Amino acid sequence: MANWDRRGFNLNNLIKEKFNVSLSKEELNYIYNMGAKKCEIGDFENALPIFQFLSLYSVGNPLYLKAIAGCLQNLSQFKDAYMYYQSAYMCDMKNSQDCLFYMGFCAIKLQEPDMAKDLLSKFIEKNPEHEFEKKARLLLQGLSKAKPQ
Repeated sequence: MANWDRRGFNLNNLIKEKFNVSLSKEELNYIYNMGAKKCEIGDFENALPIFQFLSLYSVGNPLYLKAIAGCLQNLSQFKDAYMYYQSAYMCDMKNSQDCLFYMGFCAIKLQEPDMAKDLLSKFIEKNPEHEFEKKARLLLQGLSKAKPQ
């Protein structure tokens, strides 16, 4: 996945050269699993910098962006979580459809019901067989029953 800044440099290579760090796929997986294990025990605060490091090392990797977003969401930082889910979705729309669901959830928490309805409807439309489809429908029903503010 090539990532270019406005001058045409590959950001991934620039970071690797600047910090003189070269990690193998196995090492990156090990680091990611360290963060995932912290998430499993609810230690999102300490998992977050692990995923942030990985996202700097591999700029634009939707897996790392989603991991950051998940940590932020669990730390009730919904605005930032929304932005990271959005970034992950924009980096890989085809394989990051779950981001629409999570963005809808964050929009609910941010008291943006119209945005949440749009995102959840889009998620359901594009992913009728997804494991979160029923949850998305329930959230959408709740939004439809809620009184306008």
